Amino acid sequence: MKQLIGLVVLLSLACPVGANAQEMKWETRGYYKPKAILVELRSQQKRIEYLENSNRSNEVEQLVKDIDDANRAMVNDFKDHFKFCPVYFIVDTNVNRVVAKQYDGILLDINMQPVRADVMNKAGDDFFIVYFGMPMREKAGMHTEQEVPRSQNGQGLVVIDHNGKQLLSPFQFYYYNNRRYYGVSRGNPQYNFASKKYNIEYYALAADLSGGLHEFYAR
Repeated sequence: MKQLIGLVVLLSLACPVGANAQEMKWETRGYYKPKAILVELRSQQKRIEYLENSNRSNEVEQLVKDIDDANRAMVNDFKDHFKFCPVYFIVDTNVNRVVAKQYDGILLDINMQPVRADVMNKAGDDFFIVYFGMPMREKAGMHTEQEVPRSQNGQGLVVIDHNGKQLLSPFQFYYYNNRRYYGVSRGNPQYNFASKKYNIEYYALAADLSGGLHEFYAR
């Protein structure tokens, strides 16, 4: 019995060391483990200005509603399904401020309430920015395993680093699935949205991102 207890103790001590070793393995290759995720909410500011300047102001109300509905689905999805690290939201027009570490007045929590800038002190540079859209190519004229299906499946969650640069393989920087083609409208409307008029949509992927991060850093 004493030998069994001793073995259990040794294993319990070894597990954190093993986990830390896995994390350090990726950090030495430039893939830091995020201590926070900043999720971009779409503003479609240029699109709204275009409609207003084109004497189509009557369309702005519907566009703004669709933007709000897509953002609401995204917030609900991350609120209920992302479990890897703390999540904050920013408007996409504030990404440059995030890269410059100017967090005052731009961070929102999962309840869409403003949060103090110092919540990012713990994260330092160890955070990712996530947006719903199309990924950039890693190298001009070259495809990666993650880029090939993007033309088939459309928009998804794209992960970029604290400098606003898309991460590289083997890190999974693009999360998508076939719900885009099977119909977003058939998904739970709390987490999915597709505009009937504009190319504005969101479909639930926060759980995929959360699981993918857990899997990557456990390798």
